[in-house]
Amino acid sequence: MQDATFDFSKENQIPKELIKIWRKDVVLEWDYDSLYSMLIKYFTFVGDRIILLNAEKPELFSFIISKEKRINNALQIEQFLDFSVKDQNEFDNFFNSEFIKLFLYQQENPKIPNLELNTQDNRIKIIVGDSYKVLEALKIPVTNMVTSPPYYNVRRYSQWKNLLNYLNDMYNIILKAYDILMEGGVFFYNIGDIFDNENIIVKSKMGEKRIPLGAYTIFIFEKAGFELLDNIIWYKGEPQSNRHKNDGNYTPYYQRPANCYEHMFIFKKKGKLILNKNKEEIKIKNNIIKFTPVFKIGKGGVNRYGHTAPFPKIIPLLSIYTFTNEGDLVLDPFSGSGTTPIVANLNNRKGIGIELNKEYALLSINKAKEENVTADLIEFDN
Repeated sequence: MQDATFDFSKENQIPKELIKIWRKDVVLEWDYDSLYSMLIKYFTFVGDRIILLNAEKPELFSFIISKEKRINNALQIEQFLDFSVKDQNEFDNFFNSEFIKLFLYQQENPKIPNLELNTQDNRIKIIVGDSYKVLEALKIPVTNMVTSPPYYNVRRYSQWKNLLNYLNDMYNIILKAYDILMEGGVFFYNIGDIFDNENIIVKSKMGEKRIPLGAYTIFIFEKAGFELLDNIIWYKGEPQSNRHKNDGNYTPYYQRPANCYEHMFIFKKKGKLILNKNKEEIKIKNNIIKFTPVFKIGKGGVNRYGHTAPFPKIIPLLSIYTFTNEGDLVLDPFSGSGTTPIVANLNNRKGIGIELNKEYALLSINKAKEENVTADLIEFDN
């Protein structure tokens, strides 16, 4: 990176026109010339060797490699990987390996009495308590779950010793969610990748990296028994932060596309998929859906919502309108300010939210009143 800043050759300079197209990590309008130029100029220097595997347009890619004074080595994937010796059980073996068992293990079931709830009235339930324990105590069938979980060490209220501890906690909560979700029911799970320290090996600033929470999420859900139906990209538009800025360096490795999307995973429990019988109401039409996040900070730096990470109503709406029918029960195990149960109630579904932080649970009650939704606050530990 340092050498490139002192190399003023055209081939090691990235034109602003290219950065304009690829400045965000969601790109809707592009062509192969632009794509290949970006890959070459963002991530290699003059004289670097590029192994080209199964490119869509290999002649074009090879031409740009040559033009930018890199060295081309075009191969077919079969030349690069020897599939003849591949163990067909390799994935299953890894899935159940001793390494995985070190951090993905099922906790002993706590001895918790059943939590009886009246779900026949038109009141949402906000339960204050640990999500793992509450889900163990609930013995009612849930049609649909929607949540945006705490992200690993991103917020003050979501701090773990390391990434493996975080994944194990999420895994055990997902196991409990699987138990009470109806067969064919969907767990709609909104999560984004983050930039942080895994704290597994390197504890210093040098250990920070982009952590693919989305990939880890798929892994732990599938291990818990869920099937991944789809990954809907929530395109948030222009980013609110400047963390992607490159400090004016238009050379290789300095370009960091702005993060402007999150995943909305659709996980299904085994059984026939539950869908809205009214097909006209189904909201999910595409794999990329653009809508604006909640801008929580108002004038003077004041948080208008009382919660550090509120999410838009459209997130639960996408799941509720697609995977539930009127009268169905929708649950959010990380309820925050109560958006999911409130939206469920406003659309003739029953809503339950579980929230560890009593302050946020009380906020949910107030938010419900603002929407003319009646709510019960239940302190589980009491």
